[in-house]
Amino acid sequence: MAKPRYIPRTNDTVTVEGVNGRFVVVGVDASTKTALVQTTTTPPIVQRASWTTLSYLDESQNAARIVREATEQK
Repeated sequence: MAKPRYIPRTNDTVTVEGVNGRFVVVGVDASTKTALVQTTTTPPIVQRASWTTLSYLDESQNAARIVREATEQK
C-alpha cells in the first residue's frame, strides 16, 4: 500500500525519513513540493526536504517516542 500523501503546513512537527530527530516546518513551497524544516535542538538548523520524506508527528506519537526512549536507556 502506498504511503498516504502528507502535505505539510507551517508549524507542523514532523520527522524526516533517514534523519534522526524532530523538526518544525518553517516554510512550504508547493511548486517544488518541498518544505523548509528546522531542528528543534540548539543551534537551530534549517534544511529543505521533499514532501515525500516527511511524516507528521502528532502528540500521541511524540508521547510514545518519549516513553520508548526512556525505557530503552534503562
